[in-house]
Amino acid sequence: MTVDVDLDAAPNPFLEGNYAPVHDELDVDGLEVIGTIPEALRGVYLRNGANPAFAPLGRYHIFDGDGMVHAVELADGRARYRNRFIESRGLQVERRAGHAIYGGLSQFSIPDPEVVAEGGVYKNTANTSIVRHAGRYLALMEGAPPTELTRELATVGEYDFDGHLAGPMTAHPKWDPVSGELVFFGYSPIPPYLRYHVADA
Repeated sequence: MTVDVDLDAAPNPFLEGNYAPVHDELDVDGLEVIGTIPEALRGVYLRNGANPAFAPLGRYHIFDGDGMVHAVELADGRARYRNRFIESRGLQVERRAGHAIYGGLSQFSIPDPEVVAEGGVYKNTANTSIVRHAGRYLALMEGAPPTELTRELATVGEYDFDGHLAGPMTAHPKWDPVSGELVFFGYSPIPPYLRYHVADA
């Protein structure tokens, strides 16, 4: 016996419940605190993840969504929250169109040439991780250059280490604990297949 299942019509667990898309961009100061935050505890916790701005064109993979960064900042015994979409070139093209244009990992498609000229062959969602290095906040995904953000989460744009990064950067770089250097690689389906990089502190 065979059973036909329409995968496009089936509910996607990565678009529901805790994975449901978040569309609001918020900035909330004076969050309620249970207990107290020590006055000396200062800094910001950043979390990056996939969050589709538009309904996907076809089958959705958990890695497909646009990057959204959430920040909890602690200072002077107070807590503040804010979140922002990472405004990639691809997302900007989709915003102008008012709907998704790019396919994803489960249903990849190359967009029309005018879309490729503006936003690239595939969307650099910068949705996997975020690191701070040499005073820059870099949102990362595998297979694309990093996207620089400000501390307030505004998108600056793709960053190429002053012209020294040719090709993509892994979303999981490592720091040398002695030198402070950032060590990472980038890989590609076309030669050179793998590049190794070291960015000074």
